[in-house]
Amino acid sequence: MKQRLTLTFMFGFSVLLLLTQPVLAVATPAETKFAGKIIRSLSVEASRILVGLKGGQPGTALVYESQDSGRTWRGLNGGRSLSPQATDVQAVAAIGAVIFAGTWKHGLFVSRDGGATFQHQAGFPSNDIRSVRVVSRGKDSVVYAATARDGVFRSHDRGASWTALGPGRDFFWSLSADEERVYAVSLETAIYRQTHGAKSWEKIFDQDDAYSLASDSNGERLAVAAQTGAYHSQDSGKSWQRVALSGREKLSSVLYLKGGSALFGSWSNGLIRVGSENGAARRILQKTAVLHLALSGETLVVGTWGAGLKLLPLGAVLK
Repeated sequence: MKQRLTLTFMFGFSVLLLLTQPVLAVATPAETKFAGKIIRSLSVEASRILVGLKGGQPGTALVYESQDSGRTWRGLNGGRSLSPQATDVQAVAAIGAVIFAGTWKHGLFVSRDGGATFQHQAGFPSNDIRSVRVVSRGKDSVVYAATARDGVFRSHDRGASWTALGPGRDFFWSLSADEERVYAVSLETAIYRQTHGAKSWEKIFDQDDAYSLASDSNGERLAVAAQTGAYHSQDSGKSWQRVALSGREKLSSVLYLKGGSALFGSWSNGLIRVGSENGAARRILQKTAVLHLALSGETLVVGTWGAGLKLLPLGAVLK
């Protein structure tokens, strides 16, 4: 009984079955796009989806767009690589007709014509862009970009100019942002948070090397996918608890679903859903290397490492 009460406090719902039963493997229908490809970056806004691919040789840094939740696709930049030398599109994001694509070793590319053409941004202060996020605040949009060793940058003019924000020279893997705050997620045992308008960052997580963070709408509930498992906070990152999964597992991504359940992506074994209904943990897309998670309406969009893009009905995932 003590064990059950402890876990109910952690999540706000009972997770007794998570500890007493093995993870349940669930068959869920999935449609595959870009079969066999590495989906190195993913951005979803309503029915618009952008993906950036990782290729195996120079000239394979390709960006694709769907305007109908993944049913049909078009290759951007005329179907050509962002540059003849680039292999990885590590970050994609968009504000209307302005599309950002960050690469490994070859810098930032921006399209201002809806993806017809891309130009290299020579003034951007890093060649290794790991994540780009757009935050809309009224009529204004703020763009954040995280780099591997040069910190986080911000633009208020759709990428025409950039301001360095810090918080240091950590190896930043991803960003999470909303209208109030931005989180910089580092693979060197740290997650930093900055409130919009503030000049300093606060370190809110240092328990593990982290890949991804998800937050609820008010920033009180946080979840982290990390090198050795999953973590959860109910108090805006003041305290953390390890999510009780069956053993330690390298996790790549995390997403909050309807009803408050959390979905974690694994680098080696699909998706783990921690349900709010009865606490059971479900395994979906077994043996699939997951890299990114996002929602497009009632479709769960899953970017994988080598198995393409998976489109799953959200209702089937929530069962």
